[in-house]
Amino acid sequence: MPLLQHLCQLLYGSSFGTAIRESDYAYSIIESVHVISITLLVGTIAVLDLRMLGLLLRPIAITRIARAVIPLTWSGFVVMFFSGALLFWADNLSAGPRVGDLARLSLARPHCGDVFTRALGRYHRCGPRHRLLLN
Repeated sequence: MPLLQHLCQLLYGSSFGTAIRESDYAYSIIESVHVISITLLVGTIAVLDLRMLGLLLRPIAITRIARAVIPLTWSGFVVMFFSGALLFWADNLSAGPRVGDLARLSLARPHCGDVFTRALGRYHRCGPRHRLLLN
Protein backbone atom coordinates (compact mmCIF):
# COMPACT_ATOMS: atom_id res chain seq x y z
CA MET A 1 0.00 0.00 0.00
CA PRO A 2 1.44 3.43 -0.89
CA LEU A 3 2.53 5.57 2.02
CA LEU A 4 0.14 8.45 1.26
CA GLN A 5 -2.86 6.15 1.03
CA HIS A 6 -1.85 4.51 4.31
CA LEU A 7 -1.56 7.92 5.98
CA CYS A 8 -5.00 8.91 4.67
CA GLN A 9 -6.50 5.72 6.07
CA LEU A 10 -4.85 6.38 9.45
CA LEU A 11 -6.32 9.88 9.55
CA TYR A 12 -9.73 8.66 8.41
CA GLY A 13 -9.80 5.90 11.02
CA SER A 14 -8.61 8.07 13.90
CA SER A 15 -10.98 8.92 16.73
CA PHE A 16 -10.71 12.65 15.96
CA GLY A 17 -11.61 12.16 12.29
CA THR A 18 -14.49 9.88 13.23
CA ALA A 19 -15.75 12.38 15.82
CA ILE A 20 -15.85 15.20 13.25
CA ARG A 21 -17.40 13.00 10.58
CA GLU A 22 -20.11 11.53 12.81
CA SER A 23 -20.98 14.69 14.73
CA ASP A 24 -24.32 16.32 13.97
CA TYR A 25 -22.83 19.81 13.70
CA ALA A 26 -19.01 19.71 13.70
CA TYR A 27 -18.46 18.90 10.03
CA SER A 28 -21.07 21.44 8.90
CA ILE A 29 -19.62 24.17 11.11
CA ILE A 30 -16.06 23.49 9.93
CA GLU A 31 -17.20 23.48 6.31
CA SER A 32 -19.06 26.76 6.80
CA VAL A 33 -15.99 28.36 8.37
CA HIS A 34 -13.94 27.05 5.44
CA VAL A 35 -16.26 28.62 2.86
CA ILE A 36 -16.42 31.93 4.75
CA SER A 37 -12.62 32.07 4.97
CA ILE A 38 -12.33 31.36 1.23
CA THR A 39 -14.76 34.23 0.65
CA LEU A 40 -12.67 36.50 2.89
CA LEU A 41 -9.49 35.54 1.05
CA VAL A 42 -10.90 36.05 -2.44
CA GLY A 43 -12.85 39.17 -1.48
CA THR A 44 -9.88 40.98 0.01
CA ILE A 45 -7.68 40.07 -2.95
CA ALA A 46 -10.42 41.32 -5.29
CA VAL A 47 -10.69 44.66 -3.45
CA LEU A 48 -6.96 45.28 -3.74
CA ASP A 49 -6.81 44.12 -7.37
CA LEU A 50 -9.76 46.31 -8.36
CA ARG A 51 -8.12 49.27 -6.62
CA MET A 52 -4.90 48.65 -8.53
CA LEU A 53 -6.90 48.66 -11.76
CA GLY A 54 -8.51 51.95 -10.71
CA LEU A 55 -12.03 50.52 -10.71
CA LEU A 56 -12.71 50.80 -6.97
CA LEU A 57 -11.96 53.29 -4.17
CA ARG A 58 -9.99 55.64 -6.37
CA PRO A 59 -9.60 58.47 -3.81
CA ILE A 60 -7.88 56.13 -1.32
CA ALA A 61 -4.17 55.32 -1.75
CA ILE A 62 -3.22 51.76 -2.64
CA THR A 63 -0.90 51.44 0.34
CA ARG A 64 -3.63 52.48 2.74
CA ILE A 65 -6.00 49.87 1.32
CA ALA A 66 -3.22 47.26 1.29
CA ARG A 67 -2.38 47.90 4.95
CA ALA A 68 -6.02 47.40 5.85
CA VAL A 69 -6.66 44.41 3.59
CA ILE A 70 -3.51 42.27 3.78
CA PRO A 71 -3.96 41.19 7.43
CA LEU A 72 -7.52 40.11 6.59
CA THR A 73 -6.24 38.23 3.55
CA TRP A 74 -3.67 36.31 5.55
CA SER A 75 -6.22 35.64 8.30
CA GLY A 76 -8.60 34.20 5.73
CA PHE A 77 -5.79 32.07 4.30
CA VAL A 78 -4.74 30.69 7.70
CA VAL A 79 -8.32 29.87 8.74
CA MET A 80 -8.98 28.33 5.31
CA PHE A 81 -5.83 26.22 5.56
CA PHE A 82 -6.60 24.82 9.01
CA SER A 83 -10.32 24.29 8.40
CA GLY A 84 -9.43 22.54 5.14
CA ALA A 85 -6.97 20.34 7.03
CA LEU A 86 -9.73 19.41 9.48
CA LEU A 87 -12.11 18.61 6.63
CA PHE A 88 -9.43 16.50 4.96
CA TRP A 89 -8.71 14.74 8.23
CA ALA A 90 -12.37 13.87 8.73
CA ASP A 91 -13.31 12.87 5.21
CA ASN A 92 -10.26 12.20 3.06
CA LEU A 93 -11.32 8.85 1.58
CA SER A 94 -14.86 9.60 0.39
CA ALA A 95 -13.97 11.66 -2.68
CA GLY A 96 -10.98 9.68 -3.91
CA PRO A 97 -7.74 11.44 -4.78
CA ARG A 98 -7.77 15.14 -3.97
CA VAL A 99 -5.68 16.40 -6.86
CA GLY A 100 -7.88 19.50 -7.10
CA ASP A 101 -7.28 20.36 -3.44
CA LEU A 102 -3.53 20.06 -3.85
CA ALA A 103 -3.62 22.20 -7.00
CA ARG A 104 -5.64 24.93 -5.24
CA LEU A 105 -3.26 24.85 -2.29
CA SER A 106 -0.20 25.17 -4.51
CA LEU A 107 -1.76 28.07 -6.42
CA ALA A 108 -3.13 29.95 -3.40
CA ARG A 109 0.09 30.66 -1.49
CA PRO A 110 2.08 32.36 -4.24
CA HIS A 111 -0.85 34.54 -5.22
CA CYS A 112 -1.51 35.77 -1.68
CA GLY A 113 1.96 37.02 -0.90
CA ASP A 114 3.66 37.72 -4.19
CA VAL A 115 0.98 39.93 -5.72
CA PHE A 116 0.90 42.18 -2.68
CA THR A 117 4.66 42.42 -2.24
CA ARG A 118 5.25 43.09 -5.93
CA ALA A 119 2.59 45.79 -6.00
CA LEU A 120 3.82 47.50 -2.84
CA GLY A 121 7.46 47.19 -3.92
CA ARG A 122 6.65 48.81 -7.25
CA TYR A 123 4.76 51.57 -5.42
CA HIS A 124 7.68 52.35 -3.11
CA ARG A 125 10.33 52.20 -5.87
CA CYS A 126 8.71 54.64 -8.25
CA GLY A 127 9.13 58.39 -8.06
CA PRO A 128 6.58 61.01 -6.93
CA ARG A 129 5.37 61.60 -10.49
CA HIS A 130 4.47 57.94 -10.94
CA ARG A 131 2.92 57.66 -7.49
CA LEU A 132 0.24 60.05 -8.64
CA LEU A 133 -0.67 57.56 -11.35
CA LEU A 134 -0.89 54.70 -8.85
CA ASN A 135 -3.04 56.63 -6.35
